[in-house]
Amino acid sequence: MKGDANEFMKRIKESLLKEVSAQCSDNNDDDNDMKKFITNYFNMFDSGFVEKSIQCSMCNEITKEQSSFEELLLYFDQIHHDQNSKKNSCNLGEMLKSYSTGFNSNLERECQACMQRTRTVEKNRIASYPEILVIVLCRSITNEGRIMLSVNFPVENFQPSEYLNDGNDDTTYDLIASVNHHAKPNGGGHYYAICRQNISGRWYKYDDKNVEAANFTKGKGIRTVKIEHQRAATILFYIKRSKSTSSVSILSNKYEDE
Repeated sequence: MKGDANEFMKRIKESLLKEVSAQCSDNNDDDNDMKKFITNYFNMFDSGFVEKSIQCSMCNEITKEQSSFEELLLYFDQIHHDQNSKKNSCNLGEMLKSYSTGFNSNLERECQACMQRTRTVEKNRIASYPEILVIVLCRSITNEGRIMLSVNFPVENFQPSEYLNDGNDDTTYDLIASVNHHAKPNGGGHYYAICRQNISGRWYKYDDKNVEAANFTKGKGIRTVKIEHQRAATILFYIKRSKSTSSVSILSNKYEDE
């Protein structure tokens, strides 16, 4: 199937729920418990809400819309499309700021105040954070190529409110997985995942049926992701940290990457 990994993930979710629902029987508690478990699991991904502020370019009236989201789609600046190079770099905070900063929409809307159909200026704000925050780095470009620059993203103690226009929210996340893309010279490529084992805090690479330890991070104290993985990352999975607990990866400090 052609398409990005996040589209594939959505189809897997829809197919799994459809399959389980078709097999469930009203008289079978095990089936119903399985359906409830799977449904609740996926609800952890789409329990967040984003608020969009839409300002009319004619009367400057601002209207707001709120909707749930399964992932945040973050796009690269045009310069990275025009000058696509492995030498380029950015960080996740910069991309989040672009997501929340006002931008001119290419679509025309009918203003509810002045009833004029015109272009708008839009801003995004996270009104409610999900249990699992999925961030998609939109690397695809026209001619089936991919943006190759490295994106520095945090491993622990990630607070999106530092970059997003959402007030003083102190929601904190820790990275638990990254879906990466290994590009091939012919324009194709292969997806694989790197995930953190919850008990040991170690990282493992899942490549089809092969599973092996992954040399994913470097440094002590504030750990960073290695450059080769920063270039390959396409989807990031962050889990919300409970305010009553410390980092889910506190045990990982016992296992320094080589």
